[in-house]
Amino acid sequence: MELIHLKSLLNKRGESARLSKATNISTGNISDWLNPSKKSTPNAEALCKIASYFNCSVDYLLDRTNIKSMNIQNIYRFPVYDQQAAAGAGMIGRDGDFEIEDIITDYIPDNAVFGIHIKGKSMEDTIPDDSVVLLDTKFDPYELDGQNVIAEINGDVICKQYNQQSDHIWFKSLNREFSHEDRYIYDNNYRIIGKIVKIIL
Repeated sequence: MELIHLKSLLNKRGESARLSKATNISTGNISDWLNPSKKSTPNAEALCKIASYFNCSVDYLLDRTNIKSMNIQNIYRFPVYDQQAAAGAGMIGRDGDFEIEDIITDYIPDNAVFGIHIKGKSMEDTIPDDSVVLLDTKFDPYELDGQNVIAEINGDVICKQYNQQSDHIWFKSLNREFSHEDRYIYDNNYRIIGKIVKIIL
C-alpha cells in the first residue's frame, strides 16, 4: 500500500506533528506508514481520525479515488464469517464461526446479515481480492439471475455471478481471464449462501 495521497497531505512542513497532536496518533506510527521499507498500515480507527482531520474520505487516503471531497465514513461492528469465499477455483466449505469486525463504510444495507472475506481475482474488478462482501440471506430465488452470489458447490465455497440458463445454472467469473473456473450446474447440487448486497474494499 503506497498511501500516495496521505504522503501528499503530510508533505507540508510540520504537518505530521500537527496530525499527531490532533488525533493522538504517534509520530512514529505516521512515519512507519510513510516508510516504503515498512509494512505498517493504519488501522480502521486511525484512518477515520486522519480522514476527519483532513476532511477527506478514507478511500482517498487509501488511493482508491482521486476525489478528495469528504464522503462520510463510519465504523460498524459487523459479523463476518471466518470462512473465505474463493473468487477462483473454490475453497473447501466448513462449519465456522462469526467474528465481529470493524467495517469502514458509508452505510450497511438493511438486508445485510453477515460478511465474508473474498480470496482470489476471478471477480475483479467488481469484487477485488481481499475485499469483504455483505450478504443478504433472505433473497428471492427467482430474482437471482445476473446477481453476484456466494454459493456452496460440492463443498466448495465460491463467489460468482449467478446466471439462469435453460437447462443449467452458470456460475460465471466476471474476470474472463478466469473463465476456466466457471461452474455449470445441471442439477440442484448447490446452495446459495447469500446474495451480495455491498462490497467493502
